[in-house]
Amino acid sequence: MNGLRPSAQAFVVHAAKIMVTNMGFRQLKTETTLFVVDFRDDISLRVTIHIDDPLVSGSPLKVQQLFSKVQEYAEMKVGVAIGPDSWTAYLGREYRTYQNGFLVKTSDKYTKELLEKNNMQDSKPVTCPGVRHPQPEEGDEVYVGKERHHLFRSNNGVFNFISAGERIDISFETHQCS
Repeated sequence: MNGLRPSAQAFVVHAAKIMVTNMGFRQLKTETTLFVVDFRDDISLRVTIHIDDPLVSGSPLKVQQLFSKVQEYAEMKVGVAIGPDSWTAYLGREYRTYQNGFLVKTSDKYTKELLEKNNMQDSKPVTCPGVRHPQPEEGDEVYVGKERHHLFRSNNGVFNFISAGERIDISFETHQCS
């Protein structure tokens, strides 16, 4: 499903229906892939879903119960559970529970590998990364082929993910490519 925006969105809509309607979670309006359920006798259970990869924070018992219950409604791989003792890698970011939420940081190693994969490791920041109100010219659109188009879409999605709020140095360029 990676690189196919409608598929990822459809899965999140499907997961939201299951988790909100059938399991008592609430979906955050600010982050539509994040679901939370509060318990009186235990810490909250938080689930974020990227395509079909869930990341969960909560008590080990509640996490286990969550994955058992989800399997009744949809086939989903058992995701990563995060805790307060160490950082957990997930989709190029690292997570750790902290008080009533969790901390997030982008892995420098992941970003460097992504830049190297795309031969961008020597890219330099510029003061004016683009022209103001560019007008398309004849010949600007060139067919790049199915394989390169897929690579572009996939990479652009990954760059959007890692640049959101953390890598301001690449967020403008990534946004322009979207």
